[in-house]
Amino acid sequence: MHEMALAASLVDLIAEQAHANGLAHVKRVWLALGAHAAVDESALAFGFEVARRGTIAEDAELCVERVPGRAYCMECSDTVDVTARGAPCPVCGGYQLLLVAGEEMRLTALEGN
Repeated sequence: MHEMALAASLVDLIAEQAHANGLAHVKRVWLALGAHAAVDESALAFGFEVARRGTIAEDAELCVERVPGRAYCMECSDTVDVTARGAPCPVCGGYQLLLVAGEEMRLTALEGN
């Protein structure tokens, strides 16, 4: 379960960013999570609950924004929605797709005091 390691790294990043921005307590955390990031959201939420104990984010709420998969099709030169890896382009049916969104896991905002 790599989500525990991701959650621990996320808590470290939260603490670093909170200190850099003068926050003593983090109340809410916003995270952009791509549809193709290979991260189980419920396992990440559980890992976050465990990893945040005793930290600046101990009572923080984790708010996850799902980022849909998008890819550039090299055959039809269109940017399209991608619902599954290995699926063909919904416009032309081609398979030469370059994923441009949907793999990220990014801390986007913190709320605290």
